[in-house]
Amino acid sequence: MLTVLEPDEDLFMYLSVSEHAVSAILLRDQRVQYPIYYVNKTLVDAETRYLPLKKLILALVHAIRKLPYYFQAHTVYVLTKYPLKLLLKRSNFTGKIAKWGIRLGSFNIRYRPRSSMKGQVLSDFVAEFSPRKELEIVCHVEVHPWKVFVDGTSSALGATAGIVIITLEGIKLEHSFRLGFRASNNEVEYEALLAGLKAVLGLGAKEVEVYSDSRLVVNQVQGSFEAKDSRIMEYLRLVKQTMDRFLNVRVVQVARGQNRHADFLAILASSLTKEVPRLIKVELVAESRVNARIVISLIIAAEPCWIDSIIDFLVED
Repeated sequence: MLTVLEPDEDLFMYLSVSEHAVSAILLRDQRVQYPIYYVNKTLVDAETRYLPLKKLILALVHAIRKLPYYFQAHTVYVLTKYPLKLLLKRSNFTGKIAKWGIRLGSFNIRYRPRSSMKGQVLSDFVAEFSPRKELEIVCHVEVHPWKVFVDGTSSALGATAGIVIITLEGIKLEHSFRLGFRASNNEVEYEALLAGLKAVLGLGAKEVEVYSDSRLVVNQVQGSFEAKDSRIMEYLRLVKQTMDRFLNVRVVQVARGQNRHADFLAILASSLTKEVPRLIKVELVAESRVNARIVISLIIAAEPCWIDSIIDFLVED
């Protein structure tokens, strides 16, 4: 222990990973950052093959194992540029990530974006931890776009959609949707596109590449085709509105064969098969994202009419 703490004082933690080890440093911040504890763990066997994002979670779990009393008595802020909180709260993870998420949820851990690395001690910590070979620390990895594959289908069984999100670390997140309303094929494709954009936005992505096998939807979003149907125009407006919330978005058309994963998830949502090879969340979208608008003409009647109550109801709705 390198410094003495005050009761209920907020603490801060930085995480770092390399090819063969993970580490964490716990600090207090009083305009100047003072180190409290430094812990590290050498990766063994399968741990060396973890993706960097999973290694970051492992570093946090290892810190809790070594320093449980600090996490029990203080609020700890984990400073990171990666969406660890959103990743741990997702319901479609199984295995170790799900177990770690439950364990971390029992402590008062909060997550903040890391804006800078203050203090010479922290700089020395990162420099000392860096391996001999010039391997990149995960916090300095060059930003690449997230990838999102979307697909929708409408049949006699109903309208369904599927999305596959591939994170910067290569983790695949799968999601299926059943639409609780009737929709055309083009409307379902737009529902899938909106679902994919909003899901990856919720995970903190800033740069995204979206892949769809719908030629019409992709060209309308790119501006090559014009939308004429009123509902499709509203879908297109919502898509562009959502895209404006990213730093950079590319919507690309791919062949159906390259989009089989998302297509499978769309089919899965309407399937009655009980055995599913892995845990995949199937969500019900009860209403269309495009609100139907009813235009009512003014009707003047000399005497009360039986349709007056209906008109009043529609106007109020």
